[in-house]
Amino acid sequence: MQQPADDGDAQQGELPTVRTAARELGLLIVVVLLLSCDELNPVKVLCSYTSGVIGVSEVHFSVSAAILLAALGVNQRDHILYTCARTFFRCTFNNIFFSSVEIVGLENLPKEGPVIITGNHNNQFVDGLMLLTNCPREISFMIAQKSWDRPLVGFLARAFHCIPVARPQDMACKGQ
Repeated sequence: MQQPADDGDAQQGELPTVRTAARELGLLIVVVLLLSCDELNPVKVLCSYTSGVIGVSEVHFSVSAAILLAALGVNQRDHILYTCARTFFRCTFNNIFFSSVEIVGLENLPKEGPVIITGNHNNQFVDGLMLLTNCPREISFMIAQKSWDRPLVGFLARAFHCIPVARPQDMACKGQ
């Protein structure tokens, strides 16, 4: 078994543990602590210092933060949709239908740069879901134009940045 990386990050393909996720857990604990104590809450401290000078209240900070969060959500909507759909498929399909499938060789997948991953199963959707839910990096697929044009499949294909491909067998017309 490989030892965790020195920088505290999880090895590619491994589930995070308390040791590998210590930085994120520590940050989360600090944020919870700061927000739970009024004396340490940075928004309340800043408001108490500026209330007489600028007249900024906690409501102003809350509204400003909500607007900034909404703008961030709009800016990152593709990534948010990809992550949410990936999490949904990971929780449903992986854990319910394919829980006995063993993933081998994820450590051989490069973390960055171009790579082509191919499936060896005839069902294009099962291969895609298995790759999507188990690959640690963000990936996209080639998809038949015929599938791209369908409402639900096309919506998911756009969310996963798929590339539509017009196949010759889809353009064939019936002879006379």
